[in-house]
Amino acid sequence: MDESKIELTERLRREGRWEEASSFRETARADFREKGMSRKEAADAAWNATAEAYLPVSVADANSDT
Repeated sequence: MDESKIELTERLRREGRWEEASSFRETARADFREKGMSRKEAADAAWNATAEAYLPVSVADANSDT
């Protein structure tokens, strides 16, 4: 994850995507816990999954062109 958690949160808020991303992160965290990860492992994995799923708008737009 290139961004810190706070940087990711602030960017998603600026982009108007925080509510959606937060819900995604919580669902991912619960899924990781069900798969047997510890609370900390699941939380870290959920943040990483959120960062990958919610790339900055300019990066996401560039990737959709390919």
